[in-house]
Parts: sequence; structure tokens; C-alpha cells
Amino acid sequence: MRELNVGKGTFLTFGGRSFNFLLAFVAGIVIARTTGPQGKGIYSLVLLTAGLGAMLTGIGVGTSNACFAGRKPDKIKSLATNSILLTIISSILLGTLFLILQGAQVFEPAKLKYIGIALVIIPFILQFSLFNDILHGMNKIPEFNLVRVAAPFLQVVILCILLKVLNLKLALIIWAISQIISTILAILIVFKNTGGLGPIDLSLFRKSLIFGVQVWIAQLVGMLNLRVDMYLVAYYLTPQDVGYYSIAVGLAEFLWFLPSSIAITLLPMFTHIDAKNAQNLACKGLRLSLFSGALLLIILLSAGRFVVPALYGKAFIGAVLPLSILLPGVAFYGMAHITSAYFNGHIGKPIINTGLAAISLIINIVLNIILIPKIGVNGAALSSTIAYILAMGVCIYMFIRLSGTPVKDMLIVRKDDFRSCLQIFRGIKS
Repeated sequence: MRELNVGKGTFLTFGGRSFNFLLAFVAGIVIARTTGPQGKGIYSLVLLTAGLGAMLTGIGVGTSNACFAGRKPDKIKSLATNSILLTIISSILLGTLFLILQGAQVFEPAKLKYIGIALVIIPFILQFSLFNDILHGMNKIPEFNLVRVAAPFLQVVILCILLKVLNLKLALIIWAISQIISTILAILIVFKNTGGLGPIDLSLFRKSLIFGVQVWIAQLVGMLNLRVDMYLVAYYLTPQDVGYYSIAVGLAEFLWFLPSSIAITLLPMFTHIDAKNAQNLACKGLRLSLFSGALLLIILLSAGRFVVPALYGKAFIGAVLPLSILLPGVAFYGMAHITSAYFNGHIGKPIINTGLAAISLIINIVLNIILIPKIGVNGAALSSTIAYILAMGVCIYMFIRLSGTPVKDMLIVRKDDFRSCLQIFRGIKS
């Protein structure tokens, strides 16, 4: 299997994710300005629900696909077939769930309509994720990044074409169409690289589920840790407040693009390199994550109060303070992307990530329940920052204990790290 250099792979992934962010950023501005804070809040909740649903029904098999595709290249065709089987089963379960909700009249018709849109798109997001993770495991980083930018690119193009008639309903339809088309693209690219489907392998499917469930619990707890505050804001406050908070979260999480790009590139390498090289690569990733997070933290803290109203309009001035409160925690928590890839790929113990995310989740929920009713969206931001910092402290301790790494090797930036960072952005072989 063709190996891709870490610097070049990270450059491609960071570039793809940055372009993805830029497109989503543009789409967010268009939707915010045309639908207002309330419409932006509802839109964000629909997308969040669809993403959470895809994670729930995926049962961690996507990560299994990435790891097994690297370790068992002869099983890749069967991984693709098993992924389609999982999507079919999930679709049946989701259809049944919608009929139950409709019959029981659990939600108002207006809310059920939005839930229905999310449920219809979940299987497409799931299939996209499963196949894209196969590309990840095969180390097809260019193809992996290509399909990731397809949906936001299509979405922005259609939004711009229909800008004059855009409303919330149309924005959601455009999002759904872009997800469907990008899923088809992912399927075609996987088929091109694998030569098609293989036989259903129930033994492999069982192994994928056993490994995947461990990862799935970690992913689920991790996603809830990152997004439960959005649901709690929606519960305690209004869709308008959700709109403010969604802007703050979206901008703050830009600090995670470099760390997550490095982690995506390192994951398939962690599966087969020795302990010393894994330790060195992880430490370099941690140092670059901390440095880039601190740099972007300063920039956004300085410019946030001007950028938010300039881009989204004065109606979104309420997002500025939550953004400032979120940034320190998000900057520090960026290192968790590297340790997560290390624990999953090299140590083979995803349960560690589950425990760490659970610590953050519990702290986050408790603080949100206390602070949101008292200080609104600022309370949600403060809760997240405190939870991220405390959980990351435990995460660093676990990494040191398992890898034997001195603290200075993880946190103190070195001169050659700046060269490595430049090499990553230039795509130069390190």
C-alpha cells in the first residue's frame, strides 16, 4: 500500500479541512443573514441531530474500517460490503423510529418536520462516513479529503444560485441534496480504488462491531461532550440563543483544524509503527497543536468583537462574548485529537478516550445545568471551557503514564517544530 509522508498528508488534510471550513463558513454567513438568529439556531440543531444520528447508527464501524483497512488490505472489499449492510439495517431502524414518533405524536408537527429531514439524511451521512473511513485506512489521503469538501462546495454553489429566494426550508433542502450527492461520490471513489464489492464477511463484521463499539462509546461520549451544551441552550433558552451559540462554537473550533488534520494523517501510521516512533510523532503533533491553538487564540480574541458583527450582522453581536469564553478551553483541548489517535491506533485501547470524554461530559452537563439558567449562553461557553481544561489535564497524565513521555517533550515547543509546521503548510517532505 502506498505510504504518504506525514507532512504532505497533513498539508493535504489541513488544506481540505480549511477549505471545508471556509465553505461552511460562507454557508453559515448566508444562512445567518437570510434566516436570522432563530433560523440559524433551528438549522444548526437539525444538522447536529443528523450528525449525532449518524454516529449512533454507525456503532463505531467507521473507525474499525480505517484501522482494518490498514491492517487487513485483503479484506477491504468485504469492509465496503459490510458497510452497506450496516447502512441498510440503520435505515430500517430509522424509518421505524419516525413512524413511531409520528404515531405517538411525541413532537409538534412543525418540529417533527425538521426531525424527519434529519432522519432521512442520516443514512447518507452514515454511508459517506463509512466509505470515507475506508479511504482513510487505505491512506488515500487526497481522495479522503476530496470527498469531504464535496458536500459543502455543492451547498455553497446552490445557496449562491438561490440566494434571492433563500429561506430556512430551502436551506435545509439544499443541505440534504449536497449530502446525498457527496455520498454517491464517496461510493464511486471507493469502488474505483477497490475494484468493487466483496462478499459479506460476518466474521469481519463481528470483529468490526466488537472494536467499533469501544470506539463508538468514546465517539458518542465525545460528541455529547462537544455538543450537549447546544441542546441544553435550546432547552433552557431560545432558538435565537442557539443561533448565537452556534456561531461562537463554529468559530472557536477552527482552532482544532491543524490538530485534527495531523491526527487524521497519523492514525493509519500509529497502527504499524514501533513505540519509539509513535511516541516521537505524537509529541510533535501535541507541540504543534498547542502552538497553533495559542496563536489562533490570540488572533480570535483580538478580532472576534469586530469580525462577528461584520460577517453575520449586528443581530449576532450576542455571539462575541461566548466566543471569547470558549477559546481558551478549545485551544487547550485541541491536543486531545493527537492523544485520541495514539490511544486508538497505537495502544489499541479506545476505552481510554471514552473515560476521558466521560469526565469532560459529566463536568460539562453539571456546569451547564447550573450556569445556563443564570448567565445564558455565556454559562454554556464557560462550562465547556472548564470541562475541556480539566479533561485535557487528565488526558496528558494518561499519555505520560502509558508512553513514558516527559512533560517537556509534549508541551515545550522546539525550534524544529516551526520548521515542521512550515513544511506541513508547504507540503514538503520532512
